[in-house]
Amino acid sequence: MVTIQDSAGFSAADQSVTSSTGLVNITGMVAAVEANRAYGFLVEIQFNLAGIVSGFKFGVSAPASPTNLAYTIDVTASGLTIVGLGLSATIAAALATTGLHKVTMRGVLENGANAGSLVPQFAQNVSDGSAITIKRGSFIRVWNLN
Repeated sequence: MVTIQDSAGFSAADQSVTSSTGLVNITGMVAAVEANRAYGFLVEIQFNLAGIVSGFKFGVSAPASPTNLAYTIDVTASGLTIVGLGLSATIAAALATTGLHKVTMRGVLENGANAGSLVPQFAQNVSDGSAITIKRGSFIRVWNLN
């Protein structure tokens, strides 16, 4: 018998990072995960770049020592051009245009013995005074696979 567990979270307010390349959790987009369970996840993020020098950095934080954490990160710039693809790793790059862009993360977490949280993270690729801003309404959805 499969237990259905579905959780979701979203950004209720814009969140910005300026002058920092250290990844930070996206507020409101935290999903609690149990030990020794498998989960699928989907993250949709709208973000704004105030400047092109700072660029973007995106990643996923999971509990320590998962059995498997496999995911993709697709970054789509204004005009529907894919500018980055990360496979189970943080992705970081500059963008040639300022403005609104999109990130999609999809993956599977086979959690080990440590319960905790699955959280998307972001930062600037190059530290400068032009903010990267996660827009309100960005969301995470996590569902149980076993």
